[in-house]
Amino acid sequence: MAFNLDTVYGFGSGKLQDITISGGATDKINSYARITAVGTNSITINRDSCREGDFEKFEQGADLLLHISASKGATAKLGDWLAAKIISVTGDTLLLDKDFSSVITNLELEHYFAQAITFANFDCLNLRSGGIIAPPIYSPYDYFGGILAVKCFDTLNIDGGFISLADSGIPATRRNTLRPYTEGDKFYLNSPHGAAFIVAKNFKGGGFDVQPKGLGGASVIIATENFIEDKPVEYALFPRKENNVEVGKGFGYCYIASPTHGDIISDKFRLREQLGLKDFGRGIYNAIKPDFKLNNVGKVGVTVDNHQRLLLLDKTTDGLAAIQEGSYICAKGNFYRNFARILKVDGDYIYTDAPVQNDFVAMAEFENLTVKNYSDENFCVLVTDTCDLRGANITADFVTIAAKNLILDDCNIDCKDICIISDGQWLVKSC
Repeated sequence: MAFNLDTVYGFGSGKLQDITISGGATDKINSYARITAVGTNSITINRDSCREGDFEKFEQGADLLLHISASKGATAKLGDWLAAKIISVTGDTLLLDKDFSSVITNLELEHYFAQAITFANFDCLNLRSGGIIAPPIYSPYDYFGGILAVKCFDTLNIDGGFISLADSGIPATRRNTLRPYTEGDKFYLNSPHGAAFIVAKNFKGGGFDVQPKGLGGASVIIATENFIEDKPVEYALFPRKENNVEVGKGFGYCYIASPTHGDIISDKFRLREQLGLKDFGRGIYNAIKPDFKLNNVGKVGVTVDNHQRLLLLDKTTDGLAAIQEGSYICAKGNFYRNFARILKVDGDYIYTDAPVQNDFVAMAEFENLTVKNYSDENFCVLVTDTCDLRGANITADFVTIAAKNLILDDCNIDCKDICIISDGQWLVKSC
């Protein structure tokens, strides 16, 4: 996996051994304090208003997550972080093994609110029936909270419990002042939901389920050696809506790093950059309730020139989206997507603007698309404006939907592999 475990000292010490939480909720996993000054290999924290948790204190040897969480007006440093260890404690000063001033200087700190959070180092953490762990709500007065930081030397086992990030981020009433609009792939503390930074040798139990599901705004990093699933992996970072009115922007970020699944990123900017999706297509067609086949498929034989010249062994021609110059194509593969534009067709060869290593589906490009019922092997569409799937029933093995605006209310998608990308809603799922 691309995530470098050395940056966070691996899976931790396991000093807290095995802990089981059941039948209740706790937001006392970590300790929190506002960082008031940054020195060379040291930070000063506000101990007068710090919040000490039940599991890890600000003491010698503790692992820390140092995070730039909120703004006093500037935005460039928001979401930056560093993991460090406490070497010694003298009053309000923590001597560290790393230099946080390489991330933010004392002068720059005048424009931000940063916090120090202790990682809780378990051997095994078991969340049994009704057992909930959560960060405390971010305080717009003390300027800390909202982020859960957990390490498990062995296993994080979600067995009937869950991790809750509901409404623990920047309060909605302070969203515009403390967390102004920003774009990027950083580990932001969002509004309204909180964030979680989880490092565990094994992550087990029902895939990844951060409550409240589908509301979004949460940022999550999971680094694990072994992602053990009892049901499909599913993660959604949708804007939060109340009475059909959007109250949270859904600026969530989810990064799962695991050798068992590869690196999975659910952030619109990194996702688009990683997959090569540069836009939402050319808007060639408009369609309402299409009942014709949308996609053609290309079977790749030989790939040369860094996989940007493809020899096609076979292709279909009975679908709407042709395999021709200018077409967008999407490589097929479980948990794997990459997009490319066809630059030229020369006999049985096609030339693309990005590497393609798998058999692919030609994307059907619409300006607007409304679907009610659709069934075929593939459902792969690019929509320049609005893709309306309200009440739709879609059955397909391979589904890729990329639309600037996406309406999914009461939509049922029955598939083996799905990737949904839009400007406000992000879902990657494998069934």
